[in-house]
Amino acid sequence: MKKVLKNIFIQRLLWIVLLLLVWEITVVLKLIPQSALPSIEDVCKELIKAITKGELLRQTFNSISIILKAMVISFIMALIIIYLSEISKIFKSFLDTVILILNPLPGVAILPLIMIWFGISENAILAIIVHAIVWPLIINLNTGLNDMPKVYREVSMNLGLSSLKFIKDILLYSTMPFIISGVKIGWARAWRALISAEMIFGAVGSVGGIGIYIYRQRAFANPSGIFAGLIIVMVIGIFIEEVVFKFIENKTINKWK
Repeated sequence: MKKVLKNIFIQRLLWIVLLLLVWEITVVLKLIPQSALPSIEDVCKELIKAITKGELLRQTFNSISIILKAMVISFIMALIIIYLSEISKIFKSFLDTVILILNPLPGVAILPLIMIWFGISENAILAIIVHAIVWPLIINLNTGLNDMPKVYREVSMNLGLSSLKFIKDILLYSTMPFIISGVKIGWARAWRALISAEMIFGAVGSVGGIGIYIYRQRAFANPSGIFAGLIIVMVIGIFIEEVVFKFIENKTINKWK
C-alpha cells in the first residue's frame, strides 16, 4: 500500500477524488448556493453540451493558436536580443535596465496602453502574451550563456566553428535546461495573460477564445458554463506541463545527460 501511495499519479488522483467528493457533499448539503457552486453533474452536462456544439473547442483552439504564435515571436525576439547583448556591452547594459523595468510589470497593467496601440484585436492579445513570455526567455537564455564554461567558446574558436555551428552543436546543448525552464515559465505566464486579456476584451468586444467563453458564461449567470471553461483551462495546463514539457525534457536534457 505504501508503495502505491508513493506513486505521484495515484496520490494526485486520490486528492482529486477527495476534492470532488467534498464538492458534491457541499452542493448536496446546500452549504453554498447552487448559483455560486453548481453540481458536478450540471458542470459535466454543460461541458458536453459546449463541446458538442463546437463553440468551446473552437475558442480553445483559437486561444492555443494565439499562444503558439506568441511563443514563436518571443523565442525569435529573445535570440536576437541575446545575440545583440553578446556583441555589444552597451546594449547588454541597456537590456539589463529594460528587464529590470518591464519584467515585473504585469501584462494586464499595460492592457489599456496596448488597446490604444493595437485596438481591440488579436494583435493586442498577442502583444500582451509576448510581453509575458519574452522576458523569462531572455533572462534564462542569458543565465545559460553566463553559466556556460568559457572553455566551450575557446574550443569553438580554436576549431574555427562558424556561428551557426557553434549555436547548433554547443550553445543549444549547454543552454537547453535554461531554455526549457524559460519556456515553462513563459508558458505559465502566457496562459494567465491570455485568459485575463480575453476576459477583459469580452466586456468590450468579441475577439479571442476560451477567456471570452468564460466571460460570456458569467454575463449569462451560468456558473456551470464557467466551471466548464475552467476545466478546459486546467486540462490544457496539466497536459502541457505533465506531457509536452516532460516529453521535450526526455528528448533533450535527460537524453544528453
